[in-house]
Amino acid sequence: RGGALAELLVFALVVCDAGLLLVDHCHFQYNGFLLGLLLLAVAAVERGAHVRAAVLFSVLIHLKHLYLLAAPLFLVHLLRAACYTDGGEGPRGAFMPGRFCALGAVVVGVSAISLGPFAAVGALPDIAVRLFPFGERGLT
Repeated sequence: RGGALAELLVFALVVCDAGLLLVDHCHFQYNGFLLGLLLLAVAAVERGAHVRAAVLFSVLIHLKHLYLLAAPLFLVHLLRAACYTDGGEGPRGAFMPGRFCALGAVVVGVSAISLGPFAAVGALPDIAVRLFPFGERGLT
């Protein structure tokens, strides 16, 4: 009822809540920030900013690999929204390889920036073992 000022006040109170800051950002490893990134990626898909959505989701996965669980759903939705026409640019349902390549280039680019330094020193196998602990660390 209070309009924009009331919404700003509620936002400020939630963002500056010391308990939320300590619990979420210290104990739970910035899950609020990461969830916000996921919501930004979903909003970008819905707004038609498909490349931005691919960048945001790729960054999200590189920040916390547990979001890989959402990757198949996000990928299918993004590919359907970005790579197939709705009839405006060609026949309805036509595949657009240029858009597919643009999304792929974004994902490869983000991965190269994130993992490139580790690949340069030969540490990618060590990262894979730490992220996916099958075998020696107890998950069999």
